[in-house]
Amino acid sequence: MFLSFFISLGDNDQQLERMLKILVRDRLKWKAKLFKALQRALKDIRGYTYCDSGSGFRWIPNNRQSKAAPNESIERRK
Repeated sequence: MFLSFFISLGDNDQQLERMLKILVRDRLKWKAKLFKALQRALKDIRGYTYCDSGSGFRWIPNNRQSKAAPNESIERRK
């Protein structure tokens, strides 16, 4: 598995340098997207409260409307 990955990077130093630049750029893009998604998820979780219903804790979503566009909120309900 690892060998095929390294072979796919290229045969000479120029190809390796080009692939390194591409991989670094892609990693930075994904890192920003992942952090943004994590922040949104944590914000959502922090908005929940819980109560002890006797049989265990139950998460209760807040009733505050999200700031999402109308079509996004409709798609989330589906």
